[in-house]
Amino acid sequence: FRFAAVVGYIFLGFVMEDPPYYIMARIDITGGSTGWHRARLIWSSMQHLGEWWLWGTDYPRHWMPTGVSWSPDHTDITNQYIKMGVIGGLPLTVIYIATLWIAFMFIGKTLKHELSLSKSQLQLLWGAGASLFAITITGLSIAFFDQSAFFLYMILGISGSLFGTEKKHVAITAQ
Repeated sequence: FRFAAVVGYIFLGFVMEDPPYYIMARIDITGGSTGWHRARLIWSSMQHLGEWWLWGTDYPRHWMPTGVSWSPDHTDITNQYIKMGVIGGLPLTVIYIATLWIAFMFIGKTLKHELSLSKSQLQLLWGAGASLFAITITGLSIAFFDQSAFFLYMILGISGSLFGTEKKHVAITAQ
């Protein structure tokens, strides 16, 4: 599935006039979509990569035609991945993506031992995987802040603890 998703995204890059992430600009179910803003923010961050790639930036205002009312130096960063880049450049963005990748790996490795897990453990594992997937996708349209960041860190912690618990369970079973 992951391989097909990557190949499909690359294929869309060849077929579409705009970059594939502009699909979110075309989806408008209720008539009040802000998908164009989100897609344009990705495009603008790529255009201004030289300004933020190493250390981040304190001035993304000129990336977008609109800013925020509370600051003349900022624009509405509605993407968690770009927010990480603004805060700490590409190194922080790569670390954030690697953290999500490792959390998915932990859940996948724990799932390999599903026969030794109870029904409640499997439900917790499924819930953690679904939540991690939702947070990963939602990061394209929001930047976590304040209390919403709690859920991001909670699911990362749960993913790691499930893997750690399963490693101990498998070691005890093997003895």
